[in-house]
Amino acid sequence: MVALASLASLVGCAAVFPRHTTASREIPPAMLEAGGLTPPPDSLHHLGVAGAECPQLTRDGRPWDGDGRPDLFVVIFRNGQEVFRSRTIENNFAPSWDSATDAIDLFVRPEDVFRVELRDDDGALVPSEFVGMVELRGGVPSEARDAGRWQLRLEGGATVFLSSRPPRARLGMGVTFEYRIDSAVIVEVVEASPANTAGLRAGDRVVRINGTDVSRMSELEVRQALDRVMMSDVTLAVERSGSPAFEAIVRSDALYNGR
Repeated sequence: MVALASLASLVGCAAVFPRHTTASREIPPAMLEAGGLTPPPDSLHHLGVAGAECPQLTRDGRPWDGDGRPDLFVVIFRNGQEVFRSRTIENNFAPSWDSATDAIDLFVRPEDVFRVELRDDDGALVPSEFVGMVELRGGVPSEARDAGRWQLRLEGGATVFLSSRPPRARLGMGVTFEYRIDSAVIVEVVEASPANTAGLRAGDRVVRINGTDVSRMSELEVRQALDRVMMSDVTLAVERSGSPAFEAIVRSDALYNGR
């Protein structure tokens, strides 16, 4: 009876296929100097937290924490979803962050609702205390781009300083795929990627890579073949539900892993 139950549970389970994300690498300086790489989308920014200024007292007139100084961190939301949280800087009314590393490559479009909050960290057992927030639309202003300073006045009297610079490009295809015996099934395509430029979509079945059938390749060989786009163009034979099979040439070009 136990054996039959185990067999039934196995039959009822969907197959699980190995899943991989294609690799990426730094772009060689000579390639950067030569130019010709696809630039990032206008709405993609390397958005960093530079600093903040906090009122001396809480909203209800109390000193911050036990020693009167707040432990501040910044949270960024896009369309109601948290997309970034900075490090906490302890015991400081005017903390500074490294805007190059306390940062995220983020799509900020004019129609997006962009919210920035400043909070005081009261420890793991106590919810963080709200210092102030601001909501914006219209995208990143021009004065904040190319490492410019973006000053945000929060309700509650606090200030947060952000900066934006172009996102760093890498070389890579920009897909996540499942390896199957006869194909590599695309699960996700990075928006600003050579794969997206080539027309690949989630659900596509890659059945041939540079003239070799996937059915004749091992899992490792498929991964290596797709990662070859870091060195040269890769030609794929693709099957898509409801459409004729087609050929996609994925260029060795810039990849921007924006969120």
